[in-house]
Amino acid sequence: MTGLIMPAYTFPRDMPLRSDGKHPFEQASFDPSYTQATAPTRGSMIQVVNLGPDLWAMTFQSHILDEEEAHQYQAWLQSLRGGARTFKAWHPMLEFPQAYAEGWGDLEVDSNPFSGSCTLDAIAGTRDELSLVDLPDNFEFSIGDMVSIAMGSSRTLHRVMEAATANGDGEVDITIEPIAPLALEVESPAQEVLLERPYCLAVVDAKSIRGPWQGGRLARVSFNAIQTY
Repeated sequence: MTGLIMPAYTFPRDMPLRSDGKHPFEQASFDPSYTQATAPTRGSMIQVVNLGPDLWAMTFQSHILDEEEAHQYQAWLQSLRGGARTFKAWHPMLEFPQAYAEGWGDLEVDSNPFSGSCTLDAIAGTRDELSLVDLPDNFEFSIGDMVSIAMGSSRTLHRVMEAATANGDGEVDITIEPIAPLALEVESPAQEVLLERPYCLAVVDAKSIRGPWQGGRLARVSFNAIQTY
């Protein structure tokens, strides 16, 4: 049985990891939650109005855990005090971009090992395109990859909509959803864009927490969470 590595008791709190560095999840979902109002027109078309920003809604279910691991995981959940404290939520299938699923290997930027982050250079007026710099030459983004951008004391998380490749200077334009929040602007110094374990801040839905025990002193932990700013 793979053991858990518990994160430091600081907040926003990191997720627990297995000793092999992966999330201890057997099942998970990471989907957009829309705050919208809809109404039909006389022609039966549906009009949609966005009432708030799109947020990420998540569900997590652990692998079968032994007794010690289950107690640790339930203690981690309780440390979040229901929805009172935040944690760093990232998609367990997207620790790295898909083209680099095994890690960064020998990628370099200016002869230095690639750190897993780059820099935000510009945001299009439509808010759904970002210009990134400080990437390895010819760095590849695949459809479905995620990027996380610093926004004050919070983070904003986006999914890549089109495949893109950086040029020889490590610059690339990517199309994203959800659109960049109006609060996100290019600052000086420019913000970090995280590509390794790209995360948003989230709060647990306390009513969703389940930790059923099974025969043989084993357990499986599950919970839901929602992005917060």
